[in-house]
Amino acid sequence: MGLLGKEAEMTLLSYTNADRNKGEKTITLPYKPESLSLKMANNISTECSINTISGNTQYQGGEPSEVSVTFYYDATIYADSLTSFVTGSLTGDRDLKKKIQELMKALYSMDGASHESRFLIVKWGEMPIGNSVNGGFYCRLKDLDLKYVLTNLEGKPLIVEVTCTFIEHLSEKALDKKEGKNSPDLTHIRLVINEDKLPFKTWDIYQDPKYIIEVAKVNKLNHFRRLQPGQSIIFPPLESES
Repeated sequence: MGLLGKEAEMTLLSYTNADRNKGEKTITLPYKPESLSLKMANNISTECSINTISGNTQYQGGEPSEVSVTFYYDATIYADSLTSFVTGSLTGDRDLKKKIQELMKALYSMDGASHESRFLIVKWGEMPIGNSVNGGFYCRLKDLDLKYVLTNLEGKPLIVEVTCTFIEHLSEKALDKKEGKNSPDLTHIRLVINEDKLPFKTWDIYQDPKYIIEVAKVNKLNHFRRLQPGQSIIFPPLESES
């Protein structure tokens, strides 16, 4: 308990894959309510015609939303007196160094198997944040800033503020569902991630394996299973059968 009662808390769910169903880690942290902010933006191109006092704009698409929040670690709330937290050893719930390391592993560190930073869901009680899915903001960590507010006489942290900015990130399936663009009659472009295979990505778009050869021809692929991470694969629209 803090001086003014129980702090507001936020739950962070961390996963090793974009579908958020592997390697789950859960951390619940107090945060500063006044620090919570949401940024949403549209990508608008502007044009100005000659001999006119104004121009026009064209919608290019939406940019990923961003959520910023400051988490608050306070070891002093576990102390019995001012003297005990300034001079005493930090064990258990008062060991902020250990807690910060756990946070870094859940948010910032690269996963050894996927060679990717972890995929996150930020939950703010029962309230949605921005373009939430099932009450959670699907995202990845953009940046993290540690501020040591107070230390004890040994130089060990007693109060630490961690300001994080999370940028929206949905899996390909979730993004198509959100935008209503999961139809095989549309052109799709997919980025190859480690271990991706053309047959599985083709099935994901068309729900039919017979289009693998056509996709390979469009992308000038000599081998179905030798995709390069970072490579973009084009999946053309299906021709209507009449």
